[in-house]
Amino acid sequence: MQRKKPARTRRNSWESEHAISSASLKLLLEHGYEGLSISKVAALAKASKATIYKRWPTKDHLVLEAFSQLSTLVPQDTGSLLEDLMDLHIRYFAALQDSPLRSVLTRLMSECISNPSLQGAMEPWYEQRRMPLRLIFSRAIRRGELPKDADTEIAIDLLHGAVIMWACFATKETPEEWLTRLFQSVLTALGSSPAVIVKPSKPKSRKSA
Repeated sequence: MQRKKPARTRRNSWESEHAISSASLKLLLEHGYEGLSISKVAALAKASKATIYKRWPTKDHLVLEAFSQLSTLVPQDTGSLLEDLMDLHIRYFAALQDSPLRSVLTRLMSECISNPSLQGAMEPWYEQRRMPLRLIFSRAIRRGELPKDADTEIAIDLLHGAVIMWACFATKETPEEWLTRLFQSVLTALGSSPAVIVKPSKPKSRKSA
């Protein structure tokens, strides 16, 4: 009687996915977007290309998998708009500082300009990163710290653009003063009252959820 092959366990499946994700990140770091391919990931992860295609149909999906390792932060509710913004971004900088994805981000930003497929694949990730700021701003509007008609979407665009530029190109490790000036400028443009635009106390260290 022919022996049945043992069923693939959940543990083995997880290990395979982890190996593929790690291989994708390693290739991104060492060779950039152009140097990433399904074949190279399969060889490095010691996985079949069929296994990869089943879960990640294109290399753009592998890029997103690598970036999913940078978890979305849950915003604190301190009761202060400026302090909520400061707390979220200090934790974001700390997470990015410790992540190898920081060096990949600029390459992908450049690649998105000429690669609509990658740009489309990155949109869900980028949209996910907007959610914490949307929550912070909606709380602030309910508290009366911002006008009800404040254009918070354009404010999120401004903050994301400035923060990504700082994260990718600035050399300072503690950008609290820069963040304070950035937030104060954006909140002034949104029509926030002077009482709201005050420098918050230095946020305590908090672990991301």
